[in-house]
Amino acid sequence: MKEQELLAEIQKLREDYLAAYETMTVKEIQSHNSAIEDLQSQLSDLLSEDAINCPNCGAKPYGILKTPVIEVGGAIEKLPIYEVGCIVCPPFEKDGFRISYGSRGNTPEKAVENWNKGLLISVPTPK
Repeated sequence: MKEQELLAEIQKLREDYLAAYETMTVKEIQSHNSAIEDLQSQLSDLLSEDAINCPNCGAKPYGILKTPVIEVGGAIEKLPIYEVGCIVCPPFEKDGFRISYGSRGNTPEKAVENWNKGLLISVPTPK
């Protein structure tokens, strides 16, 4: 499946769950959750396609789509940000920055490119 198809299917399963969870059995809830987890795993694999394994620990990287909401000229917009990185390695501090084993981009390809180049997410450490 393609990214938009996976996202649509995940959203549909979430909506179905919210509409029926009060009447679902534990087994039905578990099955529903497993289906969502499987689709999320497929999406992660798709978004991190061609990414090298973590240079620090060798783990397979994850891929996620973040959609922070921002205000632009009085209008609310969702800004897609893709992230590829390692869920095993913890962030570390260096030279006044908190560095995470992940990279971002405005497309999955750009996030993978940044990850493969070693361009990690870094933010100033609060003082």
